[in-house]
Amino acid sequence: MITVPDAGVMFTGDLVETGQFAIFPWFPPHDTDVSGTRWIAVMERLAAQSPRVVVPGHNDIDGPQLLSDIHDYLELLRDETWRRLARPCHHRWVRELSP
Repeated sequence: MITVPDAGVMFTGDLVETGQFAIFPWFPPHDTDVSGTRWIAVMERLAAQSPRVVVPGHNDIDGPQLLSDIHDYLELLRDETWRRLARPCHHRWVRELSP
């Protein structure tokens, strides 16, 4: 991540992307330290810098709302994952839902 403070521009690389969902890379044994909760904290720290322009790793340049959108999406993903983890379903049900 690179910022140009006097221009109010933040280049986020793949921490922020538009037009697609965030991907949690997990390729053992190298990427086992990936953490969605830490990613949420990073989004909060980036938003606290109050950039005027956010240049994501992919797709459209946007404003600071992009950081909030990604943050909110990651929180939704976290909450939904934890909710489903608390209510495991049978593997047959998962197969029935698959296309």
